[in-house]
Amino acid sequence: MKPPVQECQHAERPMSGTTVTAAILGAVALISASFWMAHDKPAAPVPARSNTAAPAAAGTTTGRAPSALAASQPVTGDVCLPPLREAPGPSRDEQVRTTIRTVLARNMDVLALAGLSQRGDEGAALALFQQVRPCSNTTRYLDSMEFSIDDVSFIGAAGCRRLPAGLLANPINILIPAADAGSTAAKLLVLKNAPTVAAVQQAVGAASARDIAALLATAERYGKDAASAGSASAAAWLAQAYLTGTFGSKREQAAYAITYEMNQALQGEENRSRLRYLYGRMSGTDLTGVRSMLDRCRARKEAEASSVLISPFR
Repeated sequence: MKPPVQECQHAERPMSGTTVTAAILGAVALISASFWMAHDKPAAPVPARSNTAAPAAAGTTTGRAPSALAASQPVTGDVCLPPLREAPGPSRDEQVRTTIRTVLARNMDVLALAGLSQRGDEGAALALFQQVRPCSNTTRYLDSMEFSIDDVSFIGAAGCRRLPAGLLANPINILIPAADAGSTAAKLLVLKNAPTVAAVQQAVGAASARDIAALLATAERYGKDAASAGSASAAAWLAQAYLTGTFGSKREQAAYAITYEMNQALQGEENRSRLRYLYGRMSGTDLTGVRSMLDRCRARKEAEASSVLISPFR
């Protein structure tokens, strides 16, 4: 992540250093270096893939196993992602950066760029998201991650004043139309940045508790979408968010389930190290819960696939 840019003299009054530090430290709890470290734990016993149904509910007297449909019914808290595909590699990231550079080369008026971003244009949204950083408290700590352009020119004082207030107060709105149009890159940046924006808004009293909760829910929803589209970065960030409680409460079983699915799909020592680290935090009861969640998710996917085969018009 690039260091915070210097505040433009015209922009809204910067928060105090203490306030900024407290807000950002809270948000960046998402970035726990220890999560990525390999620990001296035995190889994680991954939940066995099986066709067995979920255990019968308490009080059930029937000796028959539940139907596939019953076993596939989600339980509150389940995190079921479609099978992860090979993640977009450097070539895909470079395609996104090329799209951004193409937009920047047009030297568009800031309002025209904002308007294009609100019509779902990926290049315009990601370009504006990076250029807008000097304009307000809530934009100063935005991170464009692997889609960052090193030599980008930030928006100047006059341009900041011309931008819609809603985009400066909540810069995640810059990304939403592109994310809704299917941009995995925009969805990933929503996941990464919305918790930071929420922390800053909360620190300065610029949003209600309900607004903060809605922003965090937005981060989770788009993070799931990006992970489902095959983004390994999104899956990793999503698992870390569940591990640290970024969305409101810690969900270590969900973090383990996502990391397990990543390891199954993508392999690699990095994913195995993450899985070993999470295994060290799991109790036997936790692992049983993860196994049950994965079995329910698998049964649900199989039931949905069967429904499509039976009724191709679904």
